This record gives sequence, structure tokens and C-alpha cells, in this order.
Amino acid sequence: MDSGVTIKRSAFTDVGALVMKEVDKGVRALGFAVLEEAQNNIREQGAIDTGALLNSGYVETSKGGAREAAAARAVAHARGDKRRKVGRGKKARFKSKRNIKLAVPSDRGVELGEVKVAFAVEHAVIVESGAADTNATGIEQPARPFLMPALATIESEAETILAATFGGKR
Repeated sequence: MDSGVTIKRSAFTDVGALVMKEVDKGVRALGFAVLEEAQNNIREQGAIDTGALLNSGYVETSKGGAREAAAARAVAHARGDKRRKVGRGKKARFKSKRNIKLAVPSDRGVELGEVKVAFAVEHAVIVESGAADTNATGIEQPARPFLMPALATIESEAETILAATFGGKR
């Protein structure tokens, strides 16, 4: 008589869910590493005027993200950081240097095992890719990529980051 076990398909569903949960944990860690590296790139390039771009970065996974909080941080930072004093003494008031436009968020959700690293301000695309003519001023805005180089850096460090995330040593 043969000895063996019978494994039901439902057992694989449970294992698959557990594996995907761990995959989600790993891609989340990678997402935060990409965000941190992108913010470092912004600082290194001096691509900070109001601070809105730097403060608008966020990570989103299948469990959600912090886009609204990042957008609010960016707007508040830009308004608070670059106010000019108008008037003197007790009647002095502050005038915001500029209004920050928020980018339209994508309709596509993030699925289990995926991560999105994004910046909530509209001008993030212009800083990353450059623009031939910003606001019809005739002034060219050269590209100052910060996100794609961050992704390339973290791709090369992914194994180390994942090992640290899951408690392994590299």
C-alpha cells in the first residue's frame, strides 16, 4: 500500500495569500526606498523652490496610500515656506508666493504585489522630464530627473533591502 497525503486546492489558496502578503510587504519596502532616494535626488539637484515637490512624494500599495496627506503637506509647505511679509508692525500680513497645482491622480488602483511611488504636484512631471515652453513664457525648463534615477539605484540595491525587510542577512 502506498503512503501519501492528499492536498486540497484550498490549501494553495491560503499559501498563495500568505505569499502575496509577504510580496506586498517587500514591494512596499522597495517603494519607500525609491521615494527616499528620489527626495535625496531632488535635494542634491537643488530642485527646491517652495518645497512642495519634495513634500508631495508618497507611496501607495494595495492597502492604500497617503496621497491626500502628501498633497496637503505640499500645499501647506509651499504657502508657509515662501510667504513675504507685507506691511509693518502689528498690521503686517503674509502673502503666499505662489499657489501649487496638484496633479490629477490616476484612476487605476494598485493591486496586491504592486507599489506606486508618485508626487502629488503637477510640476513634478516638468522637473522630471523638462519642458520646451513652460507656461508659454518661452523659457525652456531642462529635465532634472529625480524619480527614474532613484528607481535605477534601488533596483541595484533591491536584494539588500528585501533581505533587511525579511530579517535575512546579505
